[in-house]
Amino acid sequence: MKNRYNFIFIFYTLHIITFGSISVSNLFLALALITLFYRRDKDLHSPLNWLIGGFILTSVLSSLFSIEPFSAIGTLGEIFLFASLMIPIYSRFSQKMFYTVLDYLTVVATLFSIPAIFNLLYSVPERVKGPLSHYMTFAGILMLVAVANVTRLSFENIGGRKKIVFYISVAIIFCALFATLTRAAWVGLLAGILPLLRKKRISFLPLTLLLIITTGVIYLNEEVKGRFFSFFNVYDLTFYDRLAMIDAALLFIKDNPVFGVGVNMVDDFYPVYRHPFSVEIVVPHLHNAFLQIAAERGLIALFFYLLLLLYIIYYSLKSKKSVPIAFTTTIAFVVAGLFEDNFGDTEVQRIWFFLASLPFITEYEKERENRQNLSG
Repeated sequence: MKNRYNFIFIFYTLHIITFGSISVSNLFLALALITLFYRRDKDLHSPLNWLIGGFILTSVLSSLFSIEPFSAIGTLGEIFLFASLMIPIYSRFSQKMFYTVLDYLTVVATLFSIPAIFNLLYSVPERVKGPLSHYMTFAGILMLVAVANVTRLSFENIGGRKKIVFYISVAIIFCALFATLTRAAWVGLLAGILPLLRKKRISFLPLTLLLIITTGVIYLNEEVKGRFFSFFNVYDLTFYDRLAMIDAALLFIKDNPVFGVGVNMVDDFYPVYRHPFSVEIVVPHLHNAFLQIAAERGLIALFFYLLLLLYIIYYSLKSKKSVPIAFTTTIAFVVAGLFEDNFGDTEVQRIWFFLASLPFITEYEKERENRQNLSG
């Protein structure tokens, strides 16, 4: 039995750190699932089961009632990705195992981020995308890894050389995040670390490090400086086009309020619903995770998604024995999702699922210890 859980841990770790290749990552996720054979306690985290089940059911119904059901139903393989959240919980991960996976993830993210330093130093106009096909996806992953490690460094008493390595890694990831020029991830990063300021007895060194790097990068790099000040430019075309997408999303929802137009079908019908003065005629998504879910899956699916977010936040705040990584990364994920369809981004989604599992892992570990004490 122990060997089987060791294999699950290995497969799951490889699933998380191979985010550069969806097919390879999915292969390791499937191997972890096969090894697990769905062995779990029946009453463990039943609210989480119901919320995920409700979202999956509404997604299936959305595809079945879609305008083009055969096209939409083929996209439901994404349901498989919820295993990224469930496996650490049901395979009896410990907090130590969670942090080991996070360490490996941080190392991989740091290695892929190193080339970004050269982009910043030499003002290379190309947006950094790491091993991925799009810079926004890379930015979403870096944002989550950065927030998780800043939270950890702010709460945990990490000493010696390991602490120095962590700070170097976080600094490199910060630089790479700025080199992606992705404003949604920048806002998400800020939203994720702001709650830390309300906590007492934390280390402010990682927050100070972020402030120094941010100031230096904005001052020294013209590309980053221009992107940063575009926040305050109401005449920016992307700003106007986001408003046009909101208008189109409301029309999508008005015509298809219950089940939406079908999973991943928004881009097919956007030309029909787009505002006549929108900048882009065709878009891959609506640049807002919540509007995207409502438009393609309907308001019921959005309701279950919101409940899932709230439940994860609640459970993270409830868990007193774990570092609030799930809370801060979920806040970052939610805020970034107001400007980007990050829930529809497979690589980002699975990293968030992993980080969101910590409070459940902690609670389950505590339950196991209590049962052992009672039996002893």
